[in-house]
Amino acid sequence: MFELVDSLMQWRASLLLEGRVDDLVREVLFPFALYVGGAWMIFASGDALAQYLAETLKSRPDRGIVRLTTRVVAMDMPRDGRFRVWVEHSDHTAAGLAADRYISLHYCRETARGIQTEMLHLYPLAGRLAAVPVIGVKAGCPA
Repeated sequence: MFELVDSLMQWRASLLLEGRVDDLVREVLFPFALYVGGAWMIFASGDALAQYLAETLKSRPDRGIVRLTTRVVAMDMPRDGRFRVWVEHSDHTAAGLAADRYISLHYCRETARGIQTEMLHLYPLAGRLAAVPVIGVKAGCPA
């Protein structure tokens, strides 16, 4: 299972780097909670998350990011179809330098569509984790 999840996270990283936000949005469950930059954001729909991701990705070329490496470093044993996955990411410039390094913690659930992420925490390790303000996203999550 570890190798499967590692391949999945690498594939998702490639979607992000290629700007395929609509495909990436299909990998999560809604409402989707994201913790980044010391704050929680709740996305009620795929459209809101796609808009956020598209805005966030705009800064990557300006910062010279051309490659993203991703590696699963740990994961829980699934219980009742749910598990956590810790992923280490590094953004690289054309010169091969790691511009940003961060850990993501994915709260995953096995569904009929495969492994999907219910909630995500992003923690910077080095550099700054770029995040843009959320526009038009509801701050509340339905009970």
